[in-house]
Amino acid sequence: MHQVCHRKIHAVLSEAELAHDYADAEALRAHPEIARFIAWVQRKPPEWNAWHRSAGRR
Repeated sequence: MHQVCHRKIHAVLSEAELAHDYADAEALRAHPEIARFIAWVQRKPPEWNAWHRSAGRR
């Protein structure tokens, strides 16, 4: 899984929520905040990685 997606999922949902309510991809995609994130990240190019640049560094 893309690291940015993995971090977002764990920022939004607890391990217990993931195990109990969002154990499959379909349920996870149906979560409102995750669905908004997916829509946002799909507009990024495939090679995009949020962690490849730091603010102020070149």
